Amino acid sequence: MEENEGNDNLPRDPQQQQQQQQQQQRAAVIAAFNDERMLSSLRERINVRMIISEEEGRHALAIKAAIQADSTIEPLSDFMLAQVALLDGNDLGQAMKRIRHLQIFRHEYKIKNDFNQAKEVSHRFLKTYPGHMLSIAYDTNVGNYVVVYDQARLDANKLKSDQDWELFFNYGWYLYHALCPDIHAIR
Repeated sequence: MEENEGNDNLPRDPQQQQQQQQQQQRAAVIAAFNDERMLSSLRERINVRMIISEEEGRHALAIKAAIQADSTIEPLSDFMLAQVALLDGNDLGQAMKRIRHLQIFRHEYKIKNDFNQAKEVSHRFLKTYPGHMLSIAYDTNVGNYVVVYDQARLDANKLKSDQDWELFFNYGWYLYHALCPDIHAIR
């Protein structure tokens, strides 16, 4: 008994079957996108907050290739590459300059980009400067994060030692990462 028996709509040639199935799938996708209810449903299921355009993706890949070609630069996560691509667009020179500065900053202040370090630094900072951070919330109306803090509780004149500054900059690094958890927040 042949595979196609009982299905008169499919051609007998496997390559033609595959082409016809692809055409049917494309038609179904087009029809679905024309249906506003389906589009709304897709938006709920797809994390649109993490989508970058094709052009932004090309910029991120160009930046990644430039980093790989330069042995002095440490690799970055795809998310960080996307962030730099959003900021610098197709200006590869500016992107590489930014990446070098960030690397120098991370080395100088011993930032590991590590969850455990982030947790330890945040705990130590909030204990050292109680009452500084009052609230962090997400505003669903505009899709942004809101930070409320009491700047008077953080007296920059008290930052004297290298360890004080290291804590300050480490906390800032991790706080800003926490406030930019997706592409939408970065935009």
